[in-house]
Amino acid sequence: MFRQLPQDDLHGRMERAFAAERLLTKLGWLMLALGFIGILVVTAQLVLGSLSWQRAAAGVLGILAATVLSGATAYGAGTNVGLGAVNLKLRLEERETSS
Repeated sequence: MFRQLPQDDLHGRMERAFAAERLLTKLGWLMLALGFIGILVVTAQLVLGSLSWQRAAAGVLGILAATVLSGATAYGAGTNVGLGAVNLKLRLEERETSS
């Protein structure tokens, strides 16, 4: 079912997985920051009077939904990739010590 990887390719895949984990985790935090900035902009427009309460509430709820969905997805995917990389690293170390 699964193809066998050559021994020298496993370390490269592990390092790429750790790099992907860092990138996805940073992307999750970036989405949080962008959502916060978006909410500040909508709040500023509400205070300045260019938006009604209903439109501001809809805007804030939309931004919150998009931020939570995209940020949590990216952060969770990064965590999942990182856990897989740690599992691979532990198995490689286990295999090297038993050899």
